[in-house]
Amino acid sequence: MKNHPFFKIITTFVLLTFFQNISAQCWNSVVVGGEHTIGIQSNGTLWGWGLNSNGQLGNGTNVSSNIPIQIGTDNDWTAVSAGFDFTLALKSNGTLWAWGRNAQGQLGFGNSTNVSIPTQVGNDTDWVKIFTGSFFSFAQKNNGTLWSCGNNYNGQLGLGVSGSVWVFTQIGSDTDWLEVYPSGDHCLALKNNGTIWSWGFNNFGQLGTQNTNSSNIPIQMGSDTDWVEISTCGHSSFAIKQNGTLWSWGMNTVGQLGVGNTSNIPIPTQLGTATNWSKIESGGLTSIAKKTDGTFWSWGLNSNGQLGIGNSNNRNVPTLISGFTDCNYFNLSNNHVVAIKSDETLWLWGNNSNGQIGNNSNVNRLVPTTIACPTLSVENIDLNNNLTIYPNPTQGKFNFQNSTNTIINQIDLFSIDGRLVYSKRINDFTETIDINHLANESYFVKIYFSDSVINKIIIKN
Repeated sequence: MKNHPFFKIITTFVLLTFFQNISAQCWNSVVVGGEHTIGIQSNGTLWGWGLNSNGQLGNGTNVSSNIPIQIGTDNDWTAVSAGFDFTLALKSNGTLWAWGRNAQGQLGFGNSTNVSIPTQVGNDTDWVKIFTGSFFSFAQKNNGTLWSCGNNYNGQLGLGVSGSVWVFTQIGSDTDWLEVYPSGDHCLALKNNGTIWSWGFNNFGQLGTQNTNSSNIPIQMGSDTDWVEISTCGHSSFAIKQNGTLWSWGMNTVGQLGVGNTSNIPIPTQLGTATNWSKIESGGLTSIAKKTDGTFWSWGLNSNGQLGIGNSNNRNVPTLISGFTDCNYFNLSNNHVVAIKSDETLWLWGNNSNGQIGNNSNVNRLVPTTIACPTLSVENIDLNNNLTIYPNPTQGKFNFQNSTNTIINQIDLFSIDGRLVYSKRINDFTETIDINHLANESYFVKIYFSDSVINKIIIKN
């Protein structure tokens, strides 16, 4: 029956209709590294795009991508965190995975070898949270203990020593850590009792200890116990109190502290008089904060449009991101930003020089821009037959007749329910694809070029 022409027509129609109606509402969490982006979809699959010079996208290559590419086929990812050019992730079974650059041991494998696919770190199955700085990592276990590894030349691992640490090592004996926010070479941490602890480099007073003495162990910042949010960027720090006030301290060369000037501040200083701040995220020399009324405000460096205000002018006070509301999650790094709205749509803006926005271009975006879920859609169907799959139907192998005169970078095969079932890097004009191991049914074939994507349907019988 599957060989009958009528069946093929119906199958094609169903596939086109199915993928045409897949919504862009699919993201659970997305994080940004130096110039790469990693996201987890609602179905637990993991996707990456942007710069891939050190394998930080986890797809087994060093080829960058300006569209989201699925990382493997696993669908049990629960958390992800991105350093400058490496990535950490957690699975639902409590295992910790890492990939990308490892020159300073930030992957925790005990060596300095880069890895271009997700690789399990040790055998423990009790990891619950992950945090990454530029070139160092933190992970928390379900017993509340905090562990770190990687670059440590300014004591930013909090272990009481200096020099790189190559495996995850426990920080002290405390078990009441709530959040950690690493930056380039210092860290803030929030405990369950509302206190802030800091460690690492302190040349601009970014530790908030009212001096410029660095520390290689966690030290409490003041005596206040009403802190609820923390954030860091570069050599600057931020925190929100229970009363909704926002505070900043440290380096302020481009107005990244948001206090209306560019003078460094070595002690926590309230930012304005507003008492309705609820969330803050920082990266590079830029910060974005949310108020309880749902509005978003940004300040600091804006050279790539990362403030999302429609231009590239720096701001030294919080500036409204016009028309952008209804967002529950956001994250930023050196110079680009991601945000997820309550309907699970994904929005990005800022630097796009390596495709980290994921919109199939390399043009910077000065305002929040949404990208659709990386599933197949009818708009990408090759109606002009610039690329032909043959034989089709196939009994197990097929090839391409490619009249685009463009190298094929990669192909992905998806089942009718949207699952990635096969993926292969090609980097050639044609290739023989062997799918003998797949079931006899219809598949969508997604063919990636450097500047475009073509979708086809293959029937295996």
